[in-house]
Formats: sequence, C-alpha cells, structure tokens
Amino acid sequence: MDNTDLSLVAHLTEMRKRLLICVIAFFVIIPFAFYFSGLICDFIFSTLTNHNCKIYIFSITDSLVIRVSLSLIMTIAAELPLIAFELVRFIFPGLKQREKKIIVWLSGAFSLCFLIGAAAFVFLIAPVIVTAWVKYDSEFPAIISAKDFFDSWLIGACVSGLVCCVPVLIFGIIKIRRNMGY
Repeated sequence: MDNTDLSLVAHLTEMRKRLLICVIAFFVIIPFAFYFSGLICDFIFSTLTNHNCKIYIFSITDSLVIRVSLSLIMTIAAELPLIAFELVRFIFPGLKQREKKIIVWLSGAFSLCFLIGAAAFVFLIAPVIVTAWVKYDSEFPAIISAKDFFDSWLIGACVSGLVCCVPVLIFGIIKIRRNMGY
C-alpha cells in the first residue's frame, strides 16, 4: 500500500485483507495450541502436585474448558506479533516518521515487559504463594478445584504482566504528549 490518500472503501478493503490474514492464522495455530495445551496444563498444575495436593474436577466440562481456554490464550499469544504487524502496516501510512518510531518502540517494550511480568508470576510468585498456602493449610486440607486454580493462575499472570507494563505506559504517554507539542 502506498502513501496516497485512499477512499473509505479502499481503507475498508485494506482492513478486511489484514483481518482475514489474522483470522486465517488463528485457525491454523489453534489445533497446535490445543495439542500442546495438555503439557502446559501439567506445568501449571505441577506447582500443586509437587506439594502432594490433589486437584479435583467438579464439572464434566471443566477439563475441556481449561484446555480450550488455554489453547485460545496460547493462540492469541502466538499470533500477537502478526496482529501487531498487520495493525502497524494498516496505520503507518497515516503517521509521521517520529510517530512511527515511537509506536514501534512502545509496542516492543510493552510486549517485553508484559512477558517478563507474566513469567515472574509463573516461575517466582505462584510457587511461593502455593508453598506458603500449603504450609499453613496442614490442619484443614483444602479441596482444590482445577478450574478455580487455573482461573486464579491466569488472572495472576495477566495482572503481573500488566503491572510490569506501567512504566512503559507512563513513558509512552509522556513521549506522545511531547511529540504533540504539549
């Protein structure tokens, strides 16, 4: 796509093309994600099984819901670079050179900080929480629902990732405001 002015129909056609690429990639990636979701589930629940905790499934659909949810998350995570690339390719013709540099830098920094925060939760924070919980739960052992543990694990990883992104967001807002002349 060149830098000439386009009509509304041309913009919509360009957006449809880029969305179609992302949708096709989604349907190509998701079977692989579902195939490997069992291994990732084993890793997630290993924090509990390493402490001899029993995990229970309370609904017929819980294990399927966990694997499908994990597959969707893995697919979106794997597809994020493609989505970002297609989004950038769509909006870049309308931006100035300085704005392009800021967006590329911020998107890379945001992604890296989110991954660092999520990894910190998965490998450092979650095991400490489970160890402390098991240590103080010896009198009355809890019945651990697989779905509830997975949901808590997922929320914790997302919150931890987003918290690590706060400095990038603040820096980005300051940089954009300066670029706009405020």
